[in-house]
Amino acid sequence: MNYFLPLASCLLLLASDLSAQVIGGELVKLEELYDKGKFEDCAYKAETYTESEKYAKNPEPYLYISMCYYEFHFSEDAKIKEYYKSALKDALKHAVKMKTYDKELNFYKDNSEYLDKLRQTCLEEAKALVDKKDYSKASSYYYKPLVKLDPDNFELLFVKGVCDALMRNGSEAYKSLNDAMPQLEKNANEGTYKAPKLIEASLSDAFVNYSTLLKDQSYADSAKAIIMFGKILLPVDKAVDEQYKKFTN
Repeated sequence: MNYFLPLASCLLLLASDLSAQVIGGELVKLEELYDKGKFEDCAYKAETYTESEKYAKNPEPYLYISMCYYEFHFSEDAKIKEYYKSALKDALKHAVKMKTYDKELNFYKDNSEYLDKLRQTCLEEAKALVDKKDYSKASSYYYKPLVKLDPDNFELLFVKGVCDALMRNGSEAYKSLNDAMPQLEKNANEGTYKAPKLIEASLSDAFVNYSTLLKDQSYADSAKAIIMFGKILLPVDKAVDEQYKKFTN
């Protein structure tokens, strides 16, 4: 991002329901621009901060850039949509950068409301890509950076692994699934597991798609085992239940 359209003063953006500014921030100029809805100016100013020696490793400007790009994603203005075609992907990319420099995780924790909105939107976009069988974009645009943002989210890691398997990236799939499955099994064995609401839909799709893939590859026993495990983690999910019945009836 090296330049911006000079549209900030004349274009109206569709503001999403977010907190007024970065929580815990100290960069007043960015706060003022964001509060006024001058998202292009705010993103440009935040970018200049990241290019300075003083603020290059400060997480705050990266978070502002992420939030501004999130606003661009929801804009109804045709010029904004055309110019910022990858706005959501860029919002996620800068959120990951924010966390990279947020050593104490203060911004990450304090701004969880925004980050959850970002996660949800990215997961919805990824699901749409998976539904269209565009597994490469789903993985590279959303699942991989989401895992970077939340490396301890083993449900998400499982979903990424299934996407890798669907795109026939065997080595990446094996690594992700091999890391995710033991932890998910451990959580299930504790008897109190409840899938995070945010990831439920993606997790459901992953179990259905993975069991179908294994069956199509003539691994019937593995396919059955996977959907049975999905039934344990998502006992009331309709799609998982329907797939489960196909393998057990």
